Amino acid sequence: MTLQRVLTLGLAALLALAALPCSASAGEPAAPARDEAPVRWSEETAAALERLPLQHGGRVKPLRTWADYKLLAIANGRKVTVERGGEEVKLDAVGWALDCFFDPELAATYRVVQVDDWDVLRAAGVDLDAFAGTHKKRDRWSYRELAPVRDELMRRAQRAQAKGADERTREETQTLDLALKVRALEGVMGALDPLRAGISAPQGSPLGDLAVDGRVDLITILQDLETFRAALAEAGTEGQQVARQVSAVMESAEASAFHELAVVPPVGTVTEQPEWLDLGDTLMAALSGAPSGELASPALDALGEALGGAARREDSAVRAGLERFASVVEPVAAQRGELERVGSEVSFQKQQLFTKALVAFLLAFLLGALSFLPGVAWLGKGAWGAASMGAAALVGGIAWRCWINGRPPITTLYETAPFIGACGILLALGLERLQRQRVALTAGSAFTVAVLFLSFVLEKQDAAASGDSMKSLVAVLDTNFWLSTHVTTVTFGYCAGLFAWLLATVWLVALPFVSRLQAAGREVAWHSSLIRSVYGVVVFGLLFSLVGTILGGIWANYSWGRFWGWDPKENGALVIVLWQLVIVHARLGGMIRDLGLALLTVVLGSVVVFSWFGVNQLGVGLHSYGFTTGASTAITICHWTNAGLVAFGLLAGRWAKAALSRAKALAPKP
Repeated sequence: MTLQRVLTLGLAALLALAALPCSASAGEPAAPARDEAPVRWSEETAAALERLPLQHGGRVKPLRTWADYKLLAIANGRKVTVERGGEEVKLDAVGWALDCFFDPELAATYRVVQVDDWDVLRAAGVDLDAFAGTHKKRDRWSYRELAPVRDELMRRAQRAQAKGADERTREETQTLDLALKVRALEGVMGALDPLRAGISAPQGSPLGDLAVDGRVDLITILQDLETFRAALAEAGTEGQQVARQVSAVMESAEASAFHELAVVPPVGTVTEQPEWLDLGDTLMAALSGAPSGELASPALDALGEALGGAARREDSAVRAGLERFASVVEPVAAQRGELERVGSEVSFQKQQLFTKALVAFLLAFLLGALSFLPGVAWLGKGAWGAASMGAAALVGGIAWRCWINGRPPITTLYETAPFIGACGILLALGLERLQRQRVALTAGSAFTVAVLFLSFVLEKQDAAASGDSMKSLVAVLDTNFWLSTHVTTVTFGYCAGLFAWLLATVWLVALPFVSRLQAAGREVAWHSSLIRSVYGVVVFGLLFSLVGTILGGIWANYSWGRFWGWDPKENGALVIVLWQLVIVHARLGGMIRDLGLALLTVVLGSVVVFSWFGVNQLGVGLHSYGFTTGASTAITICHWTNAGLVAFGLLAGRWAKAALSRAKALAPKP
């Protein structure tokens, strides 16, 4: 490598290192001195930023998606309320990202870091008494407030990370989680810092002719590369000494650079050059004359224009720089075939269809529950309408994700939850259409609400772990045919089993009250139809579970060379099928009646939960790619709840039988 090459690449690394965010500092950053209020970013500027394509997590996506999941991981929400210019303002992810990129000193004052237990902060050295009046135990903190204890927090997190997940205490787990949030925030705030960097160039130095006030910034260098390279070439012995220093700095910069924002597509096809360039790579390409340099230089110059506009507090200049940057990179991305779905994904993220569906199902449940009050049965029609709108939003959101991702509806553990919710509400609407008792619709709305809340929990875990819920697939799952057949069929079987469990639970809980009415000589039609629905849904689920399990065996034979290997996930699917067969045969054989059917279906709920989540927690077998933090505790609670339901059902059944016997004994003889 020539001296000029070493100096050029090394200087790029030096610039990146010099611009690393305050993560390199252990002390609290100085408060920003401001003569003016912060820039009020226009909607047009936010739109220009959110549409920018980038490559992250193995796929090209809009910056809106990246910012949404980054804020979700840090703040546990997609919007935050911050103090900006002396007033409280609610920012979405893109507005937050704008401030992080173009005004990081202001963003450091935003309380966005979610802290679940401030005992973690006390252990790291925070004087909590000083914040007693401004913070709760579970609250959001700013980077500026956490900066004084940052180094100690990182040391404690490093010790916690050295332990296995099952060996960490609760405090150690939360310490590690908080440290990851802080590091993520540092990365976002420092993402554009390499472009702000400059080097000292006093008069008489090789770069003195390029300096302004003894300093040369990156944009100046990029605009006059020939002069820059000539100055380096004339460095001589001084240049060799600088080269050794820059080489050491370069290694350090490579280890700590922020690589998530890969925003410049390389020159070439996706097959030849699959990886986009982050800002460090783009800087290298621009300074070294690499093949992508022709694209890198104008891209960096456009970002420099945006940064200059932010420094002058001109929103229009920032927007112009972002739009010019987009005009440079988007044609190349489109030529590579990577821009087709980016615009649609922006709309998908902004619509938040799953959240809207959740609101609709909450309304449907409320109206359905109220419709059982005397004189307001007409509210059931409102419940039907709300549930139908929620189902349309949920199914539409799943279909939209499929088109964006180019995949079937289920590729990750997170995606099983919206799918099960959609199947559950469709089952409920179908049963309601047949029975018109309002029970199935109300129960189905509650079921989908619970599953959607679960999906939000899983989505947050995906955001923290990988920054996306549309993740690249492991090799064994990279097949749309089997994902469309085996996975969806088995998951529909999960849904049927869980929905039957819910209906059986409702039947059991209502049994004492219904028995009292029956003892008084009143018929309760909905209770009788409900237990018939339980049996029908179990049979329906058996069909899908059996077919899905067989399809899984065929896929296993195709991928692994054996139809069945007693893998934990395979065993879980088999147990579901066997237990459903037990229920069906016991019912057909007359060995169980209504109470027995309900009790066995409650047990089916535990079987399905264990197969869906439990076997993933074992961490063994060929299907060990769905570990979920906190799932073990939830599964244990579920099993104990079902055990309590079984005990309650046995007591309720005995009480109901005794009540009916007494009613018959007291009835007048004909």
